[in-house]
Amino acid sequence: MPGLFGDMFDFNHDGKLDSFESGAEFMFFKDVVMKDTDKESETDDEDSED
Repeated sequence: MPGLFGDMFDFNHDGKLDSFESGAEFMFFKDVVMKDTDKESETDDEDSED
């Protein structure tokens, strides 16, 4: 079963995500979301200073 990003994290190409591959996918997703949240916070801070 592919994950959120298809087979991008299926490192051994067996068509399934094992615990390591799922963890890698989760960490990537978390990193992307947190970077996006940080950018929104910076924008909100800039807007509130006016």
